[in-house]
Amino acid sequence: MELYKVKSNKARIQVGLSVLMFHGLNWELEEPDMVWVQSDLRALVRSVQIKPGSSSSSEPSGLVLASCLEDCVDYELRRDAFETRGTVELLAAILGSKRLDMPYLFERADRIRIGRAIRALYRRVSEVFSSSESQTEGRAFLIARDTFLKLARQYSSMGIERILSERGKGAIGLDLVAGLTDTAIVSVTAKQLGVTG
Repeated sequence: MELYKVKSNKARIQVGLSVLMFHGLNWELEEPDMVWVQSDLRALVRSVQIKPGSSSSSEPSGLVLASCLEDCVDYELRRDAFETRGTVELLAAILGSKRLDMPYLFERADRIRIGRAIRALYRRVSEVFSSSESQTEGRAFLIARDTFLKLARQYSSMGIERILSERGKGAIGLDLVAGLTDTAIVSVTAKQLGVTG
């Protein structure tokens, strides 16, 4: 009796906006957005089996192996850098509103050569919400700011400053982060938190 069958010697997981939605991205998609990426055993161990919202899954059982939130954020930033998908704002919202395993996030980003960009994105979000004033709606800013600052305090107690001070590997995606406006970061984070529609 065969218990399992080896299909490949490389771990493969699915990433994309549909997987981010599974992890809590508060956004609507017209059609499913998932792609396979090759990864390693660490990513495989952190992945979860999900059933996509549509019946168009290429898997016979209808189940796919979805990456963890941190891997999905990293790979989505990389995809946006190469395909100009316009999703960097959504990633800023995730960083501004959801608790992540930051050491793992940065380590994995370095692995796929977007380490500098993911650090810059976190710094950019931090810069926006560490400010005492905003050019956006006051209520939305204050709620988003409060949420981010709670996360930042948790990260600070875990020693995130040391990881942020590292240079990071790769320059892919830095231009995307540089193009983010304060207003965009606040508005998508507020939408992610359900403060605005």
